[in-house]
Amino acid sequence: MDLHLRLPSSRKRKFDLYVESRAIADGNALATENELSCFNFVCGWLALLSDSPITTSYRPRKTYVRFYKTLCSSLRATVLTFADLAHEMASSHFIMGTSSTSGEWIPGFEDTPVFFEYIRYFQTGDPALFEYLYTFLNFGKKLDYVDESFNSTAFRGWLDVEKRLSDLTLPRNHVENLRMIAEVVLPNLGNYDPWPKHGPGSVAEHGVTRLDVKHSFIAYDRAIDRAFFTGHIANYGLSEERGYSPARITPNPDVWIDKKQATFPPSRVHFVPKNLKVARSICMEPATKMYFQQAVADMMRMAISDCLLGKHIHLTDQTENQRLCEFGSYTGSIDTLDLSAASDSLSLDLVRRVFPPSWKIFLLATRNKEAITPDGIKILKKFAPMGSAVCFPTQCVVFALIGIYATCLYDTNTPVTDDTFLLGKSKLRDVLSRISRYPRGYSKSRGIYQPLGVYGDDICCDSRVTSVVTALLSLLGFEVNKSKSFTGSQSFRESCGAFFLCGYDVTPLYYRVKGVRRKLTPEHIYSQVHIINEAYDRGYLNLRRVMIKTLTEWPLPKKLGRFAVPFVHYDGRDVFGIRTFDVDNSHLKQRYNRSLQRREWRCWSIVTEPSVQTGSNQEAYGYMRWWASRRVQEAPLQERSGHDIPGKPRFGWRWTPAD
Repeated sequence: MDLHLRLPSSRKRKFDLYVESRAIADGNALATENELSCFNFVCGWLALLSDSPITTSYRPRKTYVRFYKTLCSSLRATVLTFADLAHEMASSHFIMGTSSTSGEWIPGFEDTPVFFEYIRYFQTGDPALFEYLYTFLNFGKKLDYVDESFNSTAFRGWLDVEKRLSDLTLPRNHVENLRMIAEVVLPNLGNYDPWPKHGPGSVAEHGVTRLDVKHSFIAYDRAIDRAFFTGHIANYGLSEERGYSPARITPNPDVWIDKKQATFPPSRVHFVPKNLKVARSICMEPATKMYFQQAVADMMRMAISDCLLGKHIHLTDQTENQRLCEFGSYTGSIDTLDLSAASDSLSLDLVRRVFPPSWKIFLLATRNKEAITPDGIKILKKFAPMGSAVCFPTQCVVFALIGIYATCLYDTNTPVTDDTFLLGKSKLRDVLSRISRYPRGYSKSRGIYQPLGVYGDDICCDSRVTSVVTALLSLLGFEVNKSKSFTGSQSFRESCGAFFLCGYDVTPLYYRVKGVRRKLTPEHIYSQVHIINEAYDRGYLNLRRVMIKTLTEWPLPKKLGRFAVPFVHYDGRDVFGIRTFDVDNSHLKQRYNRSLQRREWRCWSIVTEPSVQTGSNQEAYGYMRWWASRRVQEAPLQERSGHDIPGKPRFGWRWTPAD
């Protein structure tokens, strides 16, 4: 497939650049599935080069041609080199102690096509130029690139983490102190009603994706039965009275009779692309385990929001960490830490020894002990891999406990040694009251601490306790990713996808177009429309125009016909489409709806409506979700619908209002 592009220079000089997709490869040996993805990406990167904020600069035609030839010969190496250069540029900025606000001169920029922009930024320190440079250099970091060698590298890393956990000896005193903190701050998890549900992802059973089919794979499990249906600890035997009997949680109680112990398949280790360096390992859990893991995760969310940890953990909101990240970028009083393989590094032994009994009974009952790997079945040393519904909230709780513990040690001038002891629960409560929720200006008083924020493996903590936090993390089996952690007098901070430099938002625009293959997919359409709208918001109009052009000229399946993504008004952010102030949908089929007395366009829409007819399994799952709507016994039952099971995202044709 070929595409004829017209890319303007900064002086509005235009030239023709003929891009051949099969030439865009490392040594001309890319797999077929990468050709179209790399082709689309190179078109966008060349267009982004002409979106420089320095509108009076002159960029000769040979700069574009040289950059294009470099990408054709070594695309992956160029992307990685530029990403390393971006990290070096960000890490060289400090609040004080340097001769320039733009950091030290970086020699590597002489070989980039944005050398002129870097010279201007080094002279002026303009944040808008930094954002453009940081976006351009990082543009291909998230490229959807498939390489089988990434999987083997990721698996070796997975095995290394398992070996490290098997050799790990947890320090007894520190673990005991963490357990005491957990007992003080965590409520009884059994006080929250569990309502299981199926997750949106794949499960360990092969070929099972639809929710109604997953429901047919639910089987009896003795550990889950004891945790959910027989009661536990203080409310032993009160499951019926509490309203979560098998008849309400599983619509077929005959499945939950202890005739024999069911045999569950092990979790399946799978690798997905992460960036151009490595792949990410995830696990697909058995349908029964995942079904009840969702209930435990929901219980944990409610418990966290009701206790002191709710000030520091926001499981569904990243903005709190992003706000702390911004504050730390211009004050230096809050550091941002990132961990390597945090999900895989949380050991089972640590969870067993830290969490109270009311939490352990649910966490361990829904945990899968084995996983299928390329080397066969392995017994897991980690508590729960990425893919388990309880993995994310569990690691958030553990990291928050470590942050609180580190503050207690710093507050009492206690070193991190093997014989460390905490002063007691009264001292702990006193320190907890002084870990503020909101930043308190530039105060460095020992009695007031900047807030702790935890979201997954992103940790925001007071800069005074950073060394204690990192020391504790290392002792407990975690590794701090120094390349993504920003501390001390550095004026750059990153957390939860937000990047700040001296208080300015410099979050880069990544090329995150997914599923660019021979066949058009909903993921491709949605992700490319998203980058088109983001480019419009940031003023990258040439990038926007080229992304629209590649989308409109993509080969479409016969059933979809012509390009039918609508243009929507810029203020209509809740409507799927390409945002613009000048709406022109002349490419869409139109009609006048006499019943509703309005003009309508026929366009594409991403829908998740059921794609199958109502059947017994679907009715069973719908029945269970109907009971789940009654979260307390006094609540009125919602009206039941026979079509309340969403399907996978797919294309859908819709007549939408034209005005």
